[in-house]
Amino acid sequence: MRVIGFGSIIIEYYFKNGKILGILGNNRSANVLKYLNAEYKTCFFAKIGNDHQGRIGMRSLQDRGIDVQICDEVDEPSKVLFHDEFGYSKTCPYCDRLHKEYVEEFDAMRIIDFIKRDDVIILDHLDESTIDLLKEVDNLAFLTIDNKNFFISKGYDEIIDDLSGRISVISMTENVYNFCKKKYDIDSMDLYRDLQVDMLIINRKDRGYDLIYDDVFDKRDFAEYSVKYNSKYQDMLFSEVINLDLKGNVKIDTKLVSKAFMQTIMNFNILSEEPLTTKYLFKIENYHDCICKDIEFI
Repeated sequence: MRVIGFGSIIIEYYFKNGKILGILGNNRSANVLKYLNAEYKTCFFAKIGNDHQGRIGMRSLQDRGIDVQICDEVDEPSKVLFHDEFGYSKTCPYCDRLHKEYVEEFDAMRIIDFIKRDDVIILDHLDESTIDLLKEVDNLAFLTIDNKNFFISKGYDEIIDDLSGRISVISMTENVYNFCKKKYDIDSMDLYRDLQVDMLIINRKDRGYDLIYDDVFDKRDFAEYSVKYNSKYQDMLFSEVINLDLKGNVKIDTKLVSKAFMQTIMNFNILSEEPLTTKYLFKIENYHDCICKDIEFI
């Protein structure tokens, strides 16, 4: 069995006190694969830009033990973000260039011939190609979503028709849930039942999670714990639930959820003490014109 994801790799530059720390390739479903890599074979089907940044993106995942299969290498610049202690931006802090152009979204149907019968699919977005893929294969699937775009033009009956009974666990950000709640006049229990999922996770960031499973609404707050929350690890609980679900092949119940939640808290606190910069960033050795253009890296 493999756990697989797919998509375009985003290139992230990290700064502190105005100085460049390094560069890293990222993708949300790939982040889930990183958490699961110690327990399962993982594979990421990638679309990358034909530039230095694209190659860094591929190397970043490979260095974490993920098998990377390039489905598309396009003659377009990679999608780039710049992070510092205040947030992120699409504008390079060195040359003020706004990075508008980036590799277009991945066509999920590109991977249909590579999917094995026992593969587990991690989804990090919804679009028409993703829905088409889910209709063509019957593999176990999990979804984490932080973007409301798919829901803007869809009626509730369409959403249910597309997704009902097809995904085991759905994790959505509070913003996505609130949009659906207002647009469709539903609540979290309605979503859970109508989508026929084993579990619905609503991520409330540093306030914890709303969890619906086994017809139970379970609110898990961080308030009573000393949690060092970091939004970069927002899919930690989602990943823990997947791990326990696959490992035990058991029903998602209070016991499993409690174990996953406590492991998530422990992982948050461990990772907060382990700076990203010490392990995984590629150091820029040299560059031409600017760090966001033609670079050489270690």
